[in-house]
Amino acid sequence: MRKSPFWVNDIYSLGYWLKDYGYYPKSWPLFSFMDHGMTLSDKIFLMETENDAPLIFKFSPRTTNLYKKESKKPVYCLLNPSIHYRLKNKIVQSNVAKGTLFFVAHSTQEIDDLTDWGKFIRNMADIPAQYKPIDICLHNHDIAKGLDRIFISKGFNVVTAGNQYEVDYVQKFYKILRNYKYTMSNLIGSYVFYSLSELK
Repeated sequence: MRKSPFWVNDIYSLGYWLKDYGYYPKSWPLFSFMDHGMTLSDKIFLMETENDAPLIFKFSPRTTNLYKKESKKPVYCLLNPSIHYRLKNKIVQSNVAKGTLFFVAHSTQEIDDLTDWGKFIRNMADIPAQYKPIDICLHNHDIAKGLDRIFISKGFNVVTAGNQYEVDYVQKFYKILRNYKYTMSNLIGSYVFYSLSELK
C-alpha cells in the first residue's frame, strides 16, 4: 500500500478506513487532507489550508463551515473513519464491561508534557470508588518517553493501542475501549467522542 503525501491519511488507521468507506482501492494513496481526530476547537490550522490537497474532509458540520470561511478549497463533511470502522464491525460495549479507562492527554515527539505526575496520581485517589478499578491508556509517544513506568510503579495497569501508524490501530483501540464501563481524561480529545459513540 503506497503512502499518502499527507501524514493525516497514515495515522490512527484513518486513511485505511476512509478508503473502505469510499470503496477506494486500498493499494492507492489518498490525495485528500482530513482531520486527524475530533475537536471542540474553532481554530483552523495553517496545515489545513496551506497544503497541496485538492480537497479537504472535516468530521463535523461545524468545522466544515469554519473551514469555508478560511479557504476557497473544496471541503466536505465526512463521517470519521474510526466511527465507520466501529459501525461496520458492530462494536459495542461489552456486557461485562467494568471499571474506568483513563486516557492521559498525550505529548508529541516535539512537545514534552511537564505535568507533575506524582501529584497527578495522588489526585486520582479522589476519584469515587464506583469508577474503580482505573486503568491508564497511553499514547505510543508517552510510552516511548517512559511514562508507563511511572504509572506501573504506582500499581496501575497500563494499556495502549500501539503504533499510531499501523493500519490495525483502530481495531486495537476499540478492543480496549469496549471492556470499560467508563472513560475519563485530563483533556478532551478524540477518545471522548469515540467513547460516547461506542457506548450507544
